[in-house]
Amino acid sequence: PSSTRSLGEVGVSLIDEEPREVIHLALRDARVNVSLHGQQLGAKVKIGHVQLDSSLAEEKQTRFPVILAPVTPGQGDTLHLDLSLSTAYRHLLFFETISTRLAPLRLSIEQNTAARVLRFVFSILEKLEAAEAAKLASPVEGGGVDAPAGKEGEPTEEATEEGHEA
Repeated sequence: PSSTRSLGEVGVSLIDEEPREVIHLALRDARVNVSLHGQQLGAKVKIGHVQLDSSLAEEKQTRFPVILAPVTPGQGDTLHLDLSLSTAYRHLLFFETISTRLAPLRLSIEQNTAARVLRFVFSILEKLEAAEAAKLASPVEGGGVDAPAGKEGEPTEEATEEGHEA
């Protein structure tokens, strides 16, 4: 059995905290084929055209409105990914085949766009670190990570005076 799906055009935008669109990724003529033959699961992904645009071009803040695109558009698929996975092993992810073909791409990016993207990435990383720190610092049921519990989950006097000499 085999199933093929055509996604047509898919677009994804990165929007920063202002909020302002910074970059837009467009995938055109995207097709996915999944097949199962015996214990072989196959997947083929083909994307006809890939293009990454700077949204700063609309405000004339960039010299390169197109950041990433095929060198020669219309010359076949830009991306072709072929995977073959064996399902014979229950607890092992075993790929028989992984192959990819990527058409030559032109990358042109300038400082304004790069700086905005980097600011966005660092902002996300800071938020993830803060969330992780808050998760680690949050009291565990019973009054804290290592503290003995007093009434209603508060640390006992013994726990708060620990390490202090009288």
